[in-house]
Amino acid sequence: MVTYVADTYAWMAFFKGDSQYANLMNASSLKTPSVAIGELAHVLSRMGKTKEDIAKFIGVIERKSSILVLEKENAIAGGLIAAREKLDFSDSLNYSYATSEELFLTGDEDFRQKQNVYFLKEKNRSKT
Repeated sequence: MVTYVADTYAWMAFFKGDSQYANLMNASSLKTPSVAIGELAHVLSRMGKTKEDIAKFIGVIERKSSILVLEKENAIAGGLIAAREKLDFSDSLNYSYATSEELFLTGDEDFRQKQNVYFLKEKNRSKT
């Protein structure tokens, strides 16, 4: 089974009902950086979701994936990636977990041509 490191974009597409993301994520082993969970809480809060709603979304992530805690090595790697690649710092922290065996799953255009990325653009979405 293929393992993917799912970023915030991937989870939002999944929750919005994108069939490509749902099919791929339901059939794969997933890991989610804790930073992505924080980003997701931020996005959902800005969309007007309650704390209880957000907890339900995060519960789904916890059931479907392993949570990657931010370790010192990833914090340093994320900072270096952000500077070198001119990426947002939180995106770089999430991307720091990607390897050739565990690809970074996203549709964020900033990662379209990056190494160790499985780039998937959203197709059909419904509202979260």
